[in-house]
Amino acid sequence: MAAGTTALLKSILIQGKGAALRQARRIPPTGLSITTVMRSRVATGRQISPYFESWCELLRQTDGENLAVAGLSEDGSGLIALGAMGQPRKKLWLLPLDGSAPKVLLEDANYDVTSVIRDRFSQATIGVTLGRLESPLRWLDHKAELRQKGLERSFPSQSVETYGRSVDNQRVLARVSSSSHPASRDQRDFDWWSQFLASRGYAVLRPQFRGSTGFGEAHRIAGERQWGKRMQDDITDGIKAMVQQNVVDPSRICIVGASYGGYAALAGAAFTPELYVCAVSVGGVADLPMMLGNVKKRSGSDSDSLAYWREHIGSPYDTDVIAKSPARSAANVRAPILLIHGVDDTVVPIAQAESMFRALQAESKSVSFIRLDGEDHWLSRSATRIRLLQEIETFLAKYLPVRTDVGK
Repeated sequence: MAAGTTALLKSILIQGKGAALRQARRIPPTGLSITTVMRSRVATGRQISPYFESWCELLRQTDGENLAVAGLSEDGSGLIALGAMGQPRKKLWLLPLDGSAPKVLLEDANYDVTSVIRDRFSQATIGVTLGRLESPLRWLDHKAELRQKGLERSFPSQSVETYGRSVDNQRVLARVSSSSHPASRDQRDFDWWSQFLASRGYAVLRPQFRGSTGFGEAHRIAGERQWGKRMQDDITDGIKAMVQQNVVDPSRICIVGASYGGYAALAGAAFTPELYVCAVSVGGVADLPMMLGNVKKRSGSDSDSLAYWREHIGSPYDTDVIAKSPARSAANVRAPILLIHGVDDTVVPIAQAESMFRALQAESKSVSFIRLDGEDHWLSRSATRIRLLQEIETFLAKYLPVRTDVGK
């Protein structure tokens, strides 16, 4: 990289016992502390702040990747981290404490290593999950694998997740739940929305559109600056595939999503209005330039947060970004829309839903807006989640009622 070239600098630092940096994360029981330093548009060769002079820099990246540090290796020789490190797929890495080159601990030829599984008692890394739909868990600890398989034999056709062990290591605390179907394999991230909708008789499609993680860096990067464009095309293609396979009736499709999925729901209603009979957006982005402006106001023009959003969405002055804002294309909408948003959402401010609501009202479109008082972006309260499902069920019953004559 030429002198003066700007890049996103990320450094992983480590310090021994006694570290005083508030943002640092300690690794029990070693007393070691680690921290990540990120700066946007840092000139090549710029030094770390003197504030970190007592810290040892293990790794410096200029590609902007979010390399996730999971903890210390079992033998204490290095940090375990998850990321691509400039390669096509995410792998599990060892970052040696002696400063030598990173080493690959585990990789898959076809899929990303997507997350690390820790023993809830010792915090040791015992396995990883892969970005594929079947058999997502790969074990690193043989004893942990045997314990899990023993539990699964004790509870056939059930999902079993270990939460901890007794002090004498003779008993385990586990959660046992029913699988949706004896022949299916439950994933570790149970999706309560999908399960609820399926229980009400709806077929649920969860497309892995470009930009999704778990399928390699090329698939993830392909989603950059494709909001409302190729990412949306992937959703449309998924629907068309379901229609061709006679899974769904093309005249009875509703698009529902949260956060980016909320944006996709609004984009579907605005840019492919012929496909949907209704749409539900929960905490979704509606106006892309407004969203970028909010991030700039909140985090600063030189912040990593703004750099991240601009990398994924684009410039707020880009005509494509403006054109792919559903709130600015409300005139195209045909389907009734339900907007649900947490009043205290700090990720996607409620002003996004308010702008969409005003735009739809101005065009005399059918729209309902539910404000969730005291709720955040993740719908953290159980009562809120129950209300959310009830509101969606009521909305669907009105605009997409479950057919009772199918198969008769």
